[in-house]
Amino acid sequence: MKRISKIVNIRFLAIILVVLAHSIIIYKTEWRYYIAGTECELFNFITNLIYIFHMPLFFSISGYLFIENCKEKYNLKKIIHKKFKRLIVPAIIVGLFYVLPIRYLCQYPPYEDNSLLYNIFFNIILGLDNGHLWYCYSLFIIFILSYFIENLNNKYLKFFIVLIISAIGQFIPTFVGSALNNLMWFYLGFLIKKINFNKSYKISLSLISILSIIIYFVCYYNEPLYYNYILIILKYIACITIIPLIYNIIPNKNNSLIEKVSDNSYGIYLFHSPLIYMTFAFLPNLNPILTLLVNFVFFGAIAYVISKKIKKSKFKFILGG
Repeated sequence: MKRISKIVNIRFLAIILVVLAHSIIIYKTEWRYYIAGTECELFNFITNLIYIFHMPLFFSISGYLFIENCKEKYNLKKIIHKKFKRLIVPAIIVGLFYVLPIRYLCQYPPYEDNSLLYNIFFNIILGLDNGHLWYCYSLFIIFILSYFIENLNNKYLKFFIVLIISAIGQFIPTFVGSALNNLMWFYLGFLIKKINFNKSYKISLSLISILSIIIYFVCYYNEPLYYNYILIILKYIACITIIPLIYNIIPNKNNSLIEKVSDNSYGIYLFHSPLIYMTFAFLPNLNPILTLLVNFVFFGAIAYVISKKIKKSKFKFILGG
C-alpha cells in the first residue's frame, strides 16, 4: 500500500494521545483499580478530554485505509486469516506472556479473587479483562462486519445498519460491545475520504467541536443520572466533528521522528499500557508530574524499543508480522 504521510502523522498523534492518557489514568475519577495518593484535577480533565476521541480516531484510521479496497482485495477467508494473524495472535501472546505476569506482579485487584486458569482462559484468551488488548479483539470483529456491510449495494442501507449496530453496542459488555459501538468510527474514516473540506466547513467543525466539549464537561461535573445519556450524545457529536477536523488540519508532510514512532505505534500500544501498573502499584504517592514523566517518557521509550527490536527479530510474529 502506498504510504500516506497524513495517515502516518495522524497515527503518531493517536498513539501519543493513548500513551499520555494511559500514563495519567490513575488520576481519572472513574478509574479505581489503583488509588493515587495525590489527586490531580488537571490530569483528570486531560484524561477525560482525550478519552472522548482517541480510540475513535484509531478506528477511523483503519477504516480510512481498509474499506475502499475491501471487496476488490479480500474475500472473507482472507480477511479472517490476515486479521487473526495481525490482531488476535499478538493480543493472546502479549496477554499471556506480558500483561498477565505484570498484573500478577502488581497485584491487579480484579485478578486476585480468580484462579490462574480462570484469568488465563477467560480474562486473557477470551478477552473478558485483558486491559488495552480489547482493541485488537474489537477491530478484528469490525473488519469482519465491514466485509458483510460492504457487500450490500444500497449505501443508505449501509449507513442505517452501521448506526443501528453502533447504537446496540452501547448495551453490550466486553470487547464485543466495543466492536459494535466503534463500527461507526471505522466507517467515519472511510467517509472522510469523500468529504470536501472548504474553509467554512472547517470553521463549522471547529465551533461545533469546541461547543460540544464545553457542554460535555459542564455535564460531566454535574452528576444527575440522566446526564450519562447526555454525555454519550455529546461524545458522539464531539467525535463526529473533531476527527474530520484532525484529518483536515494534520499536514501531509514527512518527518523522520514521527515516521519512526508511527511505524511502531502498534507495538507501543501493545507494550506500554501494562508497564504503568508498576508505577500505580508501587509508587502511588509519587508526585503527579513525576508519574507522568515515568509513565509517558520512560515507559513510552521502553515500549518503543521493545517494538522496534521485535520487528527486526525472528519473533516479529508477536506483532502480527
